[in-house]
Amino acid sequence: MRYIFIAFIFMFFGCSVNNNSRISDIVTYNIDYKQNDAYFWDTYFEYSHHVQLETNEKSLFREITKMVVKDNRIYILCRSMRKILVFDMQGMFINSICEYGEGPEEYLSAVDMYINDDHTIDILDNIKSTINTYTLTGEFVRSKKSISASAFLRLDSSTCLFNRNNFRNQIEEPESFNFLCVKNDSVLAKSLSYIPSMAGRAFNFGEGNSLLYSYNLGLSIPYNDTLYVFDVEKMKFNPTCLFNFQVKRPNGSMSEFELQEYLNACKLGEVPSSIYCLYEMDKYIFGIFNYNRGVKHVLISTTTGETLVSSPTLNKDRIPILPIPYTDENSDKKYIVSLLDPLFVKSQKNLKEGTFLSTINAGIEDEESNPVIIFWSKK
Repeated sequence: MRYIFIAFIFMFFGCSVNNNSRISDIVTYNIDYKQNDAYFWDTYFEYSHHVQLETNEKSLFREITKMVVKDNRIYILCRSMRKILVFDMQGMFINSICEYGEGPEEYLSAVDMYINDDHTIDILDNIKSTINTYTLTGEFVRSKKSISASAFLRLDSSTCLFNRNNFRNQIEEPESFNFLCVKNDSVLAKSLSYIPSMAGRAFNFGEGNSLLYSYNLGLSIPYNDTLYVFDVEKMKFNPTCLFNFQVKRPNGSMSEFELQEYLNACKLGEVPSSIYCLYEMDKYIFGIFNYNRGVKHVLISTTTGETLVSSPTLNKDRIPILPIPYTDENSDKKYIVSLLDPLFVKSQKNLKEGTFLSTINAGIEDEESNPVIIFWSKK
């Protein structure tokens, strides 16, 4: 099988431990989500390069739900526009896969994608509960009945992991679980029961929060506060890491009133979201979470357990930095990837010549252009 371990995040049921402590082989990092350390971004990260994506009527997109770089191609999933866009490494538009509809060769939603080694792409449709397969140029190959889920990761040609994200769509099952490993039509493993009273209402804390990524590549998008790995050989989900916000997350024993109080606090920004867009770089873990109606960065030392939280989403050059879910299977080098709005660049009055901002500005046609992809490396 291609991957030995698969990482994903699930719910934290409350625990109080010290930094970098270990309970039942779970490493715990305590996070002070009200902490604020200015300009920590520039202390640890620096601009590496950028890709200006070609803008035309077929290549426009609103946001990036997930980005995959494979075989010198950039694949972008724009969930809100229900399409996948393909660019080369210089940002030139190649083609799009946009087959929205109710026909047998179409999908009603595109919540996740997976690029196969046989030059095909799988698209998960959680409304029709199918996985549609297309060639990389967009020709339909097949449609296979699946389960309703928010994300999936293919382990081999017949085996997938699914994250059902506490069932955004109500599903009537006698016994239901959030995470399943399915081979063909058989469930090989399942774990972590969902909370019926929270179905379809909770855990939507951040863009891409429910996606699954291969852990051995150092990338994962967390679901809630506990990081699990899936042991393919033993078909078992194992908790390995806990990001402890000292916040009690919902569980099956909470009353309807307690659950509603929690949801109300989330809407008001009084409860920090779980970490999402998680990157593993060198001896650090980097992620972002939402609190007080804003985004915060968190940098965790895996050697000392120290956590560094930064409230601003700007670096010293005043550039907004909001990382996106990204993976590159062909590169040993690890980056944090963010988008730069052309409107922001064009609004800068005094761009210093020779800086990367001035270079980006020269390549942007106008404020309606596609966002620029910026790659950040660790210093």
